[in-house]
Amino acid sequence: MKVSFLICSNRAPATLDALFDSIVGQGPLDGCEVVFVDNGIASGGADEVRARLKTLPCETSYLTEPTPGIWAARKTSYENARGEWLFILDDDNRLGEGALAAFFEFAKDHPEVGGICPRILADWEVEPPDWLKLFGRLYCLSYTESGRFGPGIGETVWPPGAAGVLSPPGGGMVIRREVVTAFLASDADIPGGLRVSRLGGEDHAVYSLTGGLGLSTAYVPSILVYHYLPRGREEIRYLARLNLRMAYAYGLLAHRARLGAFDVLRISTGFAVSNLASPPYHPWAMLLKSIRAAGYAAGLIKGMAGGK
Repeated sequence: MKVSFLICSNRAPATLDALFDSIVGQGPLDGCEVVFVDNGIASGGADEVRARLKTLPCETSYLTEPTPGIWAARKTSYENARGEWLFILDDDNRLGEGALAAFFEFAKDHPEVGGICPRILADWEVEPPDWLKLFGRLYCLSYTESGRFGPGIGETVWPPGAAGVLSPPGGGMVIRREVVTAFLASDADIPGGLRVSRLGGEDHAVYSLTGGLGLSTAYVPSILVYHYLPRGREEIRYLARLNLRMAYAYGLLAHRARLGAFDVLRISTGFAVSNLASPPYHPWAMLLKSIRAAGYAAGLIKGMAGGK
């Protein structure tokens, strides 16, 4: 079973060394490859990454994608990866010990699964308050513990069509090749606004295709991924921008469902009520949830209008 580790970066941060070390630390990498996409790295940093890739004990490739933004960069990695399974990693991720072995064991026992969310743990430079940790886990996957799945949640597999239960993690996402192939084929039907640099939403677009292919999705906590969160990621200004973009992107994706005006109103209202009525109830959390509700409604309305 060939696995492709896909890494996209526009800045080659210092955390890349920890990421590469964590891949090497998984043990024998026979049949694995690392596909690295340079999405605008300065020349000096690019040379360092090329040199480090040559030291890895597996096949590697270094690609460039001049169009800025994670959507274009990941699409390039998808088009060039050769693995049966694709393990998407951001440049601020690192694999936990034994993550690859845990993946192989799970995939062997569950051939019906097309998308996997691992357990993703935040590695904070500055420890945030408890309300923000809870908000991050429940609403903003960048702050992890794998979305709504806390430390007490065990391995879970959902049947085809239930992919919406799973919050796709972006960095850390593990997907079958056939899901990516379907995503690339459907790219023309995805709202153009989602391709805007830094908007995101690509991970959700990929996961949403698993059910249509008759594949299941799964949360597998034994596959552990860490996400480094530097100083500044806990600031309200950053959180407001991030959550607005995330929610707007997910609303835009409704363009593919061809919903009517009544459905737009029903879904927007349900999204707002469910967000505002659930914890945490800290004032800053309520503000951020309001921003998410407004962003989702705006994206949904834009998507229904064409989204192009």
